[in-house]
Amino acid sequence: MRYNLFILFLCITFSSFSQQHLQYFKGSFDQALKTAKTQNKDIFFITRSKTCPIFDVFNEEINNHKETVTFLNNQFIVFEFDMDKASESEIKSLKKYYNSWKGYPQLYFIDADENLISDIEYSLNYSQQQQLEVWKNYEQIEENWKLIKKNKRTNLTLENVNRFIFYRQIIYSPYDLMQIQNVIKKYFESIDEEDYSNPKNWKLINEHIKYFTNPELFDFVTKNKIDFQKKNDSKKVSGYLIENYYNLYTFKSPEERKKLKQEYPFNTIEEAKEAIALYNRVKPDTTLVNFNN
Repeated sequence: MRYNLFILFLCITFSSFSQQHLQYFKGSFDQALKTAKTQNKDIFFITRSKTCPIFDVFNEEINNHKETVTFLNNQFIVFEFDMDKASESEIKSLKKYYNSWKGYPQLYFIDADENLISDIEYSLNYSQQQQLEVWKNYEQIEENWKLIKKNKRTNLTLENVNRFIFYRQIIYSPYDLMQIQNVIKKYFESIDEEDYSNPKNWKLINEHIKYFTNPELFDFVTKNKIDFQKKNDSKKVSGYLIENYYNLYTFKSPEERKKLKQEYPFNTIEEAKEAIALYNRVKPDTTLVNFNN
């Protein structure tokens, strides 16, 4: 009796352990479609390539996230399309499930009749838990996106701005940066300047506004640095300014750098002086340094 209970315990243990790993389908895509129909599941189609470093991060993130693994294993036939190993005929037949101008992985939700439900990108700017919450509602992604775009026109709250940015980064567009910056600009134009430095608005600035993308808003932070530091982490505010000044200074010619040393704000803002000092110590060619970490 004890022996039988021990065997049962081992079976349960090994069964639980196997659920901790993503179960990739072994076979062709046509076979995956047949299996999906038999098991009444949809397909989670992953386009991968080792030429893109993001894929390794993606692979590690989802396989180390228990809730994601459980969700994908239970809900889908997980099919991985390896662009590096695929034959020319396979690439041609599955061309609608990848875009050669985008990075990898590219993610597609497909039903057993090979109808595309939705397709998204994997963003390194958000946690796996945040992205999983979208995946759980994969059948509604397209409808949610339509509503989010509508809200950005009619109800531009901070919450809607953040939702727009999130979806814009997981739903590919070659103009995503431009579109995000336009929405952010409209949002700040719709609120009082005294609210710019509030923590939630500062978070938006810190994560998405650079000197190059919105010089006017960056200049506002510069001129109101003390107010931003009073309401937020003063070191992060200072680091944000240093990073932007450093990047601006790095890509100037030697003649332009000489002018910057004499012009506002480089001769008045401490962070600008520190950026110059950092440049003189490091002197990179094109490397951007992130001082916020």
